[in-house]
Amino acid sequence: MTSEGLSDLRELMVRADERALAASGVACLERCLPLLGDGAAGPEALRPLWAGLANGPAHWAVRLAEARELLKGPPERDTAS
Repeated sequence: MTSEGLSDLRELMVRADERALAASGVACLERCLPLLGDGAAGPEALRPLWAGLANGPAHWAVRLAEARELLKGPPERDTAS
């Protein structure tokens, strides 16, 4: 990436609002879900977050907690013992 491209990217990040940053984060997570595990929850787990972006921040924390719970994998096993 050229220094001009990097400065353009920085300018976009500076001008981004909370909703745009949240949308880009959810979009990135949605693309990475298949790489993170077996995909049992799939993109359906993120639908409440997308709806929250469309409807405003009123219930964002609740929807984020719901998505986190749906995406939570099985408990990690202690292999050291």
